Amino acid sequence: MITTNWPEGPERGRALGWYATAGACGFVGGLVLGGVLTEVSWRLVFALPVPIAVAALIAGSRLLPPDPPPTGRGRVDVAGALTVTGGLLLCVYAIAQAPEHGWTSVRTIALFVATAILLALFVRIEARADTPLVPLSFLTRRQSVGANLTIFAMWGAYTSFAFLATLYLQNVLGWTPLETAGAFVPLGLVNGAVAPFAGRLAARFGAHRMIAAGMLLLAASYAMFFRIGPDSSFVSVVLPVMVLNGLGTAATFPALNMSAVTGVPDRDQGLAGALLNTSMQIGGAVVLAVVTALADAGQRANGTDPLAGYVPAIAVIVGGVLAGLAATTLIRDAPAHTTLPATAASRGRLDEGQHHDDTHASR
Repeated sequence: MITTNWPEGPERGRALGWYATAGACGFVGGLVLGGVLTEVSWRLVFALPVPIAVAALIAGSRLLPPDPPPTGRGRVDVAGALTVTGGLLLCVYAIAQAPEHGWTSVRTIALFVATAILLALFVRIEARADTPLVPLSFLTRRQSVGANLTIFAMWGAYTSFAFLATLYLQNVLGWTPLETAGAFVPLGLVNGAVAPFAGRLAARFGAHRMIAAGMLLLAASYAMFFRIGPDSSFVSVVLPVMVLNGLGTAATFPALNMSAVTGVPDRDQGLAGALLNTSMQIGGAVVLAVVTALADAGQRANGTDPLAGYVPAIAVIVGGVLAGLAATTLIRDAPAHTTLPATAASRGRLDEGQHHDDTHASR
């Protein structure tokens, strides 16, 4: 909705920056409220989102502009939704269960084979569907591939870091849930304060540069987490990680949202944004499963030392961010105010978008 209501350029960058700031405010508020409620009962944490969701639903129905009438009729791609959802769920489950049953066990191999079959079926279904869930042209367009791979790595690394940091603060340093929530507040505050300016800078100097700079900051912040020990100081060890992470996230998130829809026709920008969000959530689930498996295996191999599995887990997080940094080479900055015309979008053919990417890349 943001990308279709604000044109490419400074206005869109500013809007996406404030969007990231709103998310950071929710992040900080949710952490603090969650920490307070957990001190009473962890069950209250799951009850709090209900009234918030109801309030958001009411506000959205009154404040957001209505959708334009549909331009055509098409069947819902149920088969595509079922196969991709089933494949991704099996993948995450296989990774999470592999340390217990063995990576080379028949059970684990069978789960990965089933994952591959379901995802292959998904690709086949999308190639033949009249109204595909994810047009395959999006998956071959370098701009889309670069943005989605980058946010996959970025959010997967962050989700895994938040998990490890929470375990470290509570299980090693002995912090309470409320104290642990407070440790993440600097991250959210820095993110919220910087994001509006980062969106403008991305529009002015290029989203690609902002994404690369943000990923470097994130890699540095996670690498600093190697310094943790059984009695580390929050100010000298944990706080710098949180501040750098907030800077990196603020630089990366608005710019990635800009890149994902650059050159995409207005009618397809919702799909491009949804695909980016899906890649973000999948990255969080998959990378967290890998990191959890490594941390658990390391701790089992080294007795009761809770830090034993942290080193390989942090290494995966840093490596994931560096892989995401490599994926940014696929992203190109389009000329200002350039939007592709819609061409047979119902079948997902963005050939002109691909031509635009290739032409710009060759200059």
